[in-house]
Amino acid sequence: MIQKPRGTRDFRADDALYRESVTSAFISFAQNMGYTPCQPPIFEEVGLFKRAVGESSDIVQKELFYLKGDDTKYALRPELTAGVVRALIEAGIKSMPKPVNVYTIGSVYRYEKPQKGRYREFVQFDLNTFSTQNAYADAYFIASIYNFLKIVIGTDVKIYLNTLGSIETKQKFAIKLKDAIGKGADKLCSNCKARVSANPLRVLDCKLGCKTNIENAPQISDFLSSDEKEYFAKLTAFLKNNKVNFEIDTSLMRGLDYYTSVVFEATMPDDSSRAAVLAGGGRFDGLVAQLGGPEIGAIGVGLGLDRIVENAISKKIIQKCEYIICPVSSEFEQSTYTIALQLNQKGKSARVSTVYNLTQSLSDAVKSSCQYAIIVGEETKNNKVLLKDLINNSQEEVSIEEL
Repeated sequence: MIQKPRGTRDFRADDALYRESVTSAFISFAQNMGYTPCQPPIFEEVGLFKRAVGESSDIVQKELFYLKGDDTKYALRPELTAGVVRALIEAGIKSMPKPVNVYTIGSVYRYEKPQKGRYREFVQFDLNTFSTQNAYADAYFIASIYNFLKIVIGTDVKIYLNTLGSIETKQKFAIKLKDAIGKGADKLCSNCKARVSANPLRVLDCKLGCKTNIENAPQISDFLSSDEKEYFAKLTAFLKNNKVNFEIDTSLMRGLDYYTSVVFEATMPDDSSRAAVLAGGGRFDGLVAQLGGPEIGAIGVGLGLDRIVENAISKKIIQKCEYIICPVSSEFEQSTYTIALQLNQKGKSARVSTVYNLTQSLSDAVKSSCQYAIIVGEETKNNKVLLKDLINNSQEEVSIEEL
């Protein structure tokens, strides 16, 4: 009898239905936040993954599923972001209205030894926003992921955070880290010994704990510029103010070369070793240009369907869009994202307009079939907003608490 390939699984009946339920919840969540689908192919040129995730990464060194083409080597995608960026560059991301918000759902493939919680084929959800760096927008992005996970799992989760600074900051830190490893390299595992020359930062991401063997290791925080520190302070303050369960981990690197600035992981609160990460992501401000596109920043996250399903105890589905929040100017950004987050926490669907033109924002709201527009302006100084009913074309001033 022919059996399923090693490292894969079959899903049927209730298991398959529940996976579809969680997938539907993610689609509703993404669309309610104003994201549109982007589905690149499941295989790409190997060169794309080498340039995106790094030639020295475990993914490229050990985990690619190679295919044979006519003249070019192809591989099944080991993650979604590289293909999404490539697709958007080909589609002309430079001329697209910003931010560009896309979501992706699909199988990814890793040629690694199958073990508990790790498979050769698994499903990821991706959210990616392409725009300039903004501390409040990034904090809102992370907080929204946190709230989504809490809803579909049915209990609290925990976010681990770090900031890597710019590409230049990472490079300065890498030089000092390599010096610190120095003669102590003989204490590292065989993989990390090879990583020291190519990319010493990967030693900090070693699953065998090689970072504990580095004496007097430098801290990335010592290399951050004042602007980078201010950005991270704003981001963490927003998360704290909006009751996100998070912890700063200065050793968190994530396993892909393209990350810059903030990086994060989400786990169950009792998973202190982070053996089963539910979601992980961060900013990747240089990747679009690195792959041949324009200079444009981005933040993204990948969520593992399998890990979510394994931990879920709730089947609550996020509702359809109810509110679109329209700031009248950039002065009210923080208030806007705070209101959006508070509505999401109450199970309300809300999206944020990033067009600081009220006529255009309201026009977009009508096209999006939202029931209400929340106009955020001078009234917020008195803890109030304008609530416009887009169906009945009526408007009233209400307190933020009343929302």
